This record gives sequence, C-alpha cells and structure tokens, in this order.
Amino acid sequence: MNNTVLIAGGVSPVNTYLTEAAEKTDKKVLCADCSRSKNTSFTWNPASPISARSLILQAENTFESIGTVILPFDADSYEDFYSKLSVETISKGTDNMILGYFYIVSELIARFEKYGEGNIIFLYSDDPNKEKGILASSGAAAFCELAKKTAMLYAGKPAGIILVKSEPNAFQETADWLFQYLMQPGAQKASMNAKYASHWLKTGSKPPVMIPFLSR
Repeated sequence: MNNTVLIAGGVSPVNTYLTEAAEKTDKKVLCADCSRSKNTSFTWNPASPISARSLILQAENTFESIGTVILPFDADSYEDFYSKLSVETISKGTDNMILGYFYIVSELIARFEKYGEGNIIFLYSDDPNKEKGILASSGAAAFCELAKKTAMLYAGKPAGIILVKSEPNAFQETADWLFQYLMQPGAQKASMNAKYASHWLKTGSKPPVMIPFLSR
C-alpha cells in the first residue's frame, strides 16, 4: 500500500488533526475542503457526482495513485450547521451529509476495483449527550449504514475498509492513534475481511489476531 492519503468531507477540525498525524508518519496528504491544511487543498462539491470523480482524478494526478481515503463525519459539527429545518438547510444538509459521501464511495470502489488496491476509512464521531435535530440525525444514520454496508460488501474486493468511532472532542487522540494503527501488523489483513471490517473500532483498538480457519 502506498503512503498517500486523501481526506474528504466533514466540517470539523478533525481534518486538521488527521493531516498533522499523517505527516508525522511521513504520509503525503491531500485535503478536500480543509482550509487549514498545510498541504495542497482541493475543492469538492458534495452535491455533484462529477466533482467526486474530479477530486479523485486530481489526487491521482498529484500522487499517481491513492493509497488511503479518510471520510470524516462529525455529527456534532453538522448539527451546528443544520440544526434548523428549512428548504436551504435540507438541500445543503443532504448534499454534505449524505449525497457527497455516497458519490465519493461509489467512485472510490470503482477506482480500487480497477487498480486492485486502496483503503477507505469511515471516521465517525457523535456526542450522545448532545441532542440532534432531524437533519443531523438522518445524516448520521445514513453515514453509518453506508460505512457498514460498504465494509460488508466490498472489504477485500479489493478495498480495505476500516470503520472508526471517535470519542467526542478527542480528534487529535483519534488521529494520532489511527495512523499508528495502520502501521501495525494485521491491520491491513483485518480491513480486507468483511467479518472484522464491518465492526466499528474505538480509539486505542489493536488489530485482531486473525486465525485463518476462523476468518474465512
């Protein structure tokens, strides 16, 4: 697996922490809609499937290929943006919290099937003590279901899929742990197995011990 990382999506500071943590492990990083990134930033319009494809092509043109794509979803940040129900928030909220993730996952699966490798990491954060409105709750449910079904259907075919749940406001800790986790023996193998890949990891988790006859 190459050492390139694309971070796409989210309105949370987690993107900044992910970028910094990736750089500590000598990763080459590109961010979409991450204005604080020290690296090249690309614009991505979540409402457009063409923009999703263009984003991936731009990343490939920069690094030749993409090794890992991280899709962050911070329900609390989205709630801050889309707490009120209106025509405008419904339109923008569904674009940013649902359609954008579906479009880019579809494009990534197609690219990884073509080239034979790649990782998708779904990074989810939600404070259960913070009440969510209709839009953020619906977006969170859609993201979690997209993550789980993608892992069940595509882990090892050929993408590596990793599902991560971060504690609220523990973004830096989660980011630092994530890139250390990716370097541990067994992490890639677990991400290629639907049985393990479809379970959410918590910050601090270690790759499972894969027993061949049990992991089939």
